[in-house]
Formats: sequence, C-alpha cells, structure tokens
Amino acid sequence: MAEGGLLQLDVCGEGPDAATVHNWKPRHKPNPQRTVNKDDQRHSYDGPFSDPVYKQISLTNGEVNRMTKLELREQLAKYHMDTRGVKEVLKKRLKNLYKKQKLVKARIANVTKRETPYDYLVIIDFEATCEESNGTNFPHEIIEFPAILLNTNTLKVESEFHEYCRPQKNSKLSPFCTELTGITQEVIDSADAFPDVLQRMESWLSLCSNDGASTYAIVTDGPWDMSRFMQKQCQISEIKFPRWARKWVNVRKTYRNFYGFAKANLRAMLENLGMAFIGKPHSGIDDARNIARVVGHIMADGCSVHVNEKLLAYRLQENAEILYDVVPVLREDEKNDVDDCEIGESGDVPILQRGHTRQQSSSSSHHQQRKQHQQHQVPVKQKSVREKQREEVENILKQDDNNIEDLLFYLNLQNS
Repeated sequence: MAEGGLLQLDVCGEGPDAATVHNWKPRHKPNPQRTVNKDDQRHSYDGPFSDPVYKQISLTNGEVNRMTKLELREQLAKYHMDTRGVKEVLKKRLKNLYKKQKLVKARIANVTKRETPYDYLVIIDFEATCEESNGTNFPHEIIEFPAILLNTNTLKVESEFHEYCRPQKNSKLSPFCTELTGITQEVIDSADAFPDVLQRMESWLSLCSNDGASTYAIVTDGPWDMSRFMQKQCQISEIKFPRWARKWVNVRKTYRNFYGFAKANLRAMLENLGMAFIGKPHSGIDDARNIARVVGHIMADGCSVHVNEKLLAYRLQENAEILYDVVPVLREDEKNDVDDCEIGESGDVPILQRGHTRQQSSSSSHHQQRKQHQQHQVPVKQKSVREKQREEVENILKQDDNNIEDLLFYLNLQNS
C-alpha cells in the first residue's frame, strides 16, 4: 500500500490483489455530518457490473491514469504490445489489456473474438470531381471507387476492389481535380460508367460475404462518402441508392469516442497512433488502405466497432422535394434495417410532420417507447442518491460501453 491510500499496480499485469482491494481506503476522510440513507448502506448491487472484478478494474485504471508515458510503454512492452502512440492512446491500450485479463480470469468475458457484430468491415473512400472553389450544390461525380475488405477476427485485409468511373455530367476533369487526386483524363476516358462499376463492386461484395452468410458493415472517414457523393451520383445516374450504403461506421466518430480526442482527421488519427500516411493523400485506394490501418489498430486496442450513422430520406409535405440528412444510429437500433423506403423512390419516402426535427424523426420510435414506459412506471419508493447515480451510469453505458472503466471509477469514488 502506497502513501495517501493509493494502490500499487502489479507490474505483472494482474493489478492489485484481492486483499489489497478489500483493505483499500479512500484518500479523503468520511464526513461525520453526512446523513446516510438506509438504502445507501447496502453492500451488494444486482446489476450488470455488480461483480467485484469491476471494482478491481476501476482501481487499476486509476493507477494507469497516473503513469508517465515511459511507464506506460514499459508495461506494454512486457506484453509485446504496440508501444507507439500518444499518451492517451497508450493509456487506453493498457487499460483494455488489464480489463480483458481480469474479465477472463473472472470467467465473465471471452476475448477470443473481437468486440463487433460483423465478420467483415468494408472500408470505402470515394474520389469525386471537384473544382478549386466548390459551391454548395456542386454536382460531384464519383471517379474512383475503392473498397477494402477487413477481417474483424484476424484484423487482416483479405481482398480489395478498385476501379475508376467515367463521369457522366462533366466528363472533363479540372486541373485542380487532377492535381489533387492524381487521376488523369486518360484514365477517366477509358473507364466505365458508375452503374457498371457499382454492379461489379456489388458482385465482389456478394462473393466476399459468401452470398450473405457473413455479416459486414461499411466504414467511411466521415459521413460525406455516402451522404453526399453516393447520394448525388445515384441521382445523376438515375439508379436506386444501394441498401448496403444507407448505414455505416463513421470511423472519426468511433475514434474520438474511444480515445477521447476532440477532433480527428485521417492524418491526425494516424499520428496519434504513432503511424505515418502511406501512399498519396486524396488517392482513393491509398486513403482507404490507411483508414483500414486505423480501424485495425483501434480494434486491437479494444474498441468495439458499431454502425453509428445512416442516411434518412424524407419530405416536408406530400409531393415536395426529397431531402436527405445524416442521423445517428443508436446501439439498440443497430441490428434493425433502416427504413423500408428505397431512397430515390418517390412514393416510399416518409413525410415528416411540421415541427419535427430530422434527428427526432429518426429515433422517434425509441423515444416513444421510453416515454410510454416512464408513464406506466409506478415508483414504489423514492430512489436513493446511490441508485440514481448507478441508473445514470447504466444509461450512458447503453449508448457506448467503451468508457466503462472511467465511469465505474467515478461511481466508486462517489459511493466511497
């Protein structure tokens, strides 16, 4: 036991032993004036995180938070783990290592398979026609279509699809577009139109997923590939928006939530992980390969990758113009298919009621169910402060369980 009531971290990676955890006392002295609710004196809690191992995890996380960058690298090196990256990345990596060890030892978790419901992730990063000064309604057309197939169990790239597309509306590339993407006019002139390329890509995707026997999710760097480029291209080509492209993993959002960074573009994500960009920036295939590297590393660090965005098509009134917007996908709604309407089919696009926001409409069923449950719920007695704290933490964890250690650490401090 260290001075001030702090726990010493076991360098072998098992964390503080059971006796140390049992005898651990908080640094602050208890307040004798504090009035204790009778319900707060309970020492057991019947919930998903009631096992004592979670308290051990939260205490170990506190010690990891106080480590220097050198100490973090030394601990990771002992387990032959990746020692690259900024301090926040190293802390998250070490926390997840210790958490998995403890959960496996307590026979609570099985870490033989990665924490994602998908067998494969398909990373896509389009390149499209552009000018040096693009207006809001600039008709972007896809000119490069890359897709990378990443096995979520092995974290290895198993296949690649890569073709160029001949633009239909503006067949001549601007000098700015050629300089930015490296795609020449000769390459574009010899390419097929987008519908033909899309058909071959879907055949490749069907083959990779064993005709639907294997599950997969689309991964993009931001929402723009599907919400802007794919949506605009389908309008120009007068084809239906592909069902598989209507929901996706926004890797920027996943990355920020997992490591706690405020902003993260592709170059910043690589640098924070201690890696450099390989290839030419704004080359679709090179961008997709580097995004796949990021996804592989964050999954190796323990990140649970889930679909978090989808494209919603709607009208404000009957026979009005079809509008599109990106809306979040809640964890409990991830396995459900998106709205049955085919994007681009005029008769099936839902009409939003006046005064409803787009985001509210996307998750209206979830909010209605929660509201009905609250209305029919009759409280037996007033909840204690401790119960309210636990309920709040559990509600947060339902949305994203990546920060379970820090939340439990906070909860233990509040209940000390």
